Amino acid sequence: MRVLKTTKAIYAVSLGTLLLATVVPGVSQASSDKAWTILQAGLSNSNNDNRTVATRLLGGLTKNAQAQDLALKALSDNRPEVRAAGAEALGNMQAKSAIPQLQNLIQTEQDAGVVISAGRALVTLGDPLG
Repeated sequence: MRVLKTTKAIYAVSLGTLLLATVVPGVSQASSDKAWTILQAGLSNSNNDNRTVATRLLGGLTKNAQAQDLALKALSDNRPEVRAAGAEALGNMQAKSAIPQLQNLIQTEQDAGVVISAGRALVTLGDPLG
């Protein structure tokens, strides 16, 4: 449990660095690159909890094509909790271009939690089918 809390904190700091880089000119490119490296390591981690946490944090990065692409990739993860986190992230980041993928997920997904997360994301995005 302690390791997961530490991991969440590391990903949260990385997200904070990335958010700062978008609004504060003084945040170095090296810091931003390091933050992306840490976040991407979490997204590709073999531990399901790490992938879920890292994916969920992507939702804080609005208007970021790289974050949106990574959240879309999460929709095809082998674990339902990661797919649900990907749907949540897309809704939170207001990724309206992801509406077709979320609609498809609702129609093809077997896991009820993922379907609910995708539906919530569609509602957040203003899609009438959500």
